Amino acid sequence: MYIQCLETYPVVSERGKKIHVPRSVAEVAIYRGEATLAPRPNYGTPEWMAERAAEDANRPLAAGDVNPGVVGTCWGVIDRDMSLYSIVRVIKRCGSDLTYYRTPPPEAPLSIHRQYHDLARTEPDAACVALEVAKAAQLARQSAEKQGTRDVIWKS
Repeated sequence: MYIQCLETYPVVSERGKKIHVPRSVAEVAIYRGEATLAPRPNYGTPEWMAERAAEDANRPLAAGDVNPGVVGTCWGVIDRDMSLYSIVRVIKRCGSDLTYYRTPPPEAPLSIHRQYHDLARTEPDAACVALEVAKAAQLARQSAEKQGTRDVIWKS
């Protein structure tokens, strides 16, 4: 509760001030005549705005309230193993803003393009060859399993 301390308030440094105290302390101080109840102003009134501004001026800054002071633009690439979506991502950091890209934008440095293409392995011919090899291996494995099942059925 908020109370307005009078000249008889026991704490000398708080005399004449409006302070916030626990309800039990406020009730005792009011009963003893050392303070009066000081209700908070209604929301949105000029008094409320002034009180809020005074509280904001006295509070310490939080880490999220300030810009980290990053000068310029920073670029990075996240590998698919570290990415949430299991794909290679390009990150652009400008101040405290982060932007994620699926592919490197034209304004990205050449080193970011190279790093992205190395991690993404985006050569179309190599991807097609790898896919065909994987399909052939899968078909061979499936046919071997079917043939093995037939052998077991006919041998018994």
